[in-house]
Amino acid sequence: MAKHPKVVALGEMGLDFHRSVVHKNEQIQGLVWQLELAGELQLPVIIHNRQATNEMIETLSGWVQKSSADSPGVIHCFQENADNAQIFWKWGFICRSGDTSASPKSDAAVIKTVPQDRLLVETDCPYLRRRNTAGSGMNRLISH
Repeated sequence: MAKHPKVVALGEMGLDFHRSVVHKNEQIQGLVWQLELAGELQLPVIIHNRQATNEMIETLSGWVQKSSADSPGVIHCFQENADNAQIFWKWGFICRSGDTSASPKSDAAVIKTVPQDRLLVETDCPYLRRRNTAGSGMNRLISH
């Protein structure tokens, strides 16, 4: 099925250490297998990263160097700082951002540094519901 001409990416795949349903090592092994498949098929990936950024960076670093996809993919569920975002952007990923982080000021700081061709605004409701943004400036920041 992954070789069908309408398949344009593989995912959602990734690491989620927010809940300990599956052990970290098993998640990493599964992600590596899925990344290898995407590499063989020369397809970009949709990456889920929740509270696993160090492991995600380590896992993706080798894959990105071997990947021949024009764009490696999208980092969905990105809730990190601008420094970590820069790593993903340098590799060519598009990072999702939205108003779900612990601090609206943190999200705004990341969004201000995003190259315009690397920003995706999304929601993952009901799991990452958009918080009340009254007074945060997030709506104005995104609309401009």
